[in-house]
Amino acid sequence: LNLFHCLGFYVYFNLSECKEQWICTDATFLYKEISKVLSVQYGPENEYLVQELRIFKETGVIPEAVSEALFQRLGIDADIPTRWLLEVLLHVGIAAKVVEETKMHFFIPTVLPERNISLPTESVATLGFSFLFHSVQYQRYSCVPTGLFHRLAVDMASSRQAHKVKKVSRAYIGGNQWRYCPSQSDSTQFIFSQENAHIVLSHKEDLI
Repeated sequence: LNLFHCLGFYVYFNLSECKEQWICTDATFLYKEISKVLSVQYGPENEYLVQELRIFKETGVIPEAVSEALFQRLGIDADIPTRWLLEVLLHVGIAAKVVEETKMHFFIPTVLPERNISLPTESVATLGFSFLFHSVQYQRYSCVPTGLFHRLAVDMASSRQAHKVKKVSRAYIGGNQWRYCPSQSDSTQFIFSQENAHIVLSHKEDLI
């Protein structure tokens, strides 16, 4: 199955969390269904949006308890199991699984809106991160590859990632995971807090 997946005959993920394994024989179909989740910000804006859809658009969070109803609202094909699709999003690094007070939800930073939130001014230090590319001789340019910024946010927020590598993960300090702050975050800035400290992950042009 993995071999034919790599050869492009179909889409298959070996998801240990799912009791049933699914094979998608049409990759385009799966991409379209995932795009319905990622493009939620471009949906209709009106005062009659149901609560779970409004929360998802504002915070990027899908509570597990309402995930099936939310996917129905987004028009996800009824033949796709909700749990399987969520595990696919986790597997490819689009979503993070977060457990708080025995309740599970899924965080998808890609869907957050732009809010132009100002950066905190009391930071101890600012660290810049970018890639330096050489296109031709004597020409160099900095760039952050598409998707890397949101993937960093997923790794920071993921309970599963933190527990697996808690001895070396920077997202797991002193046994406490950094908690995502949705009300203070948008599509270009994510804030994580732990006790009296916070980390701001910000994307500015070609720099993180």
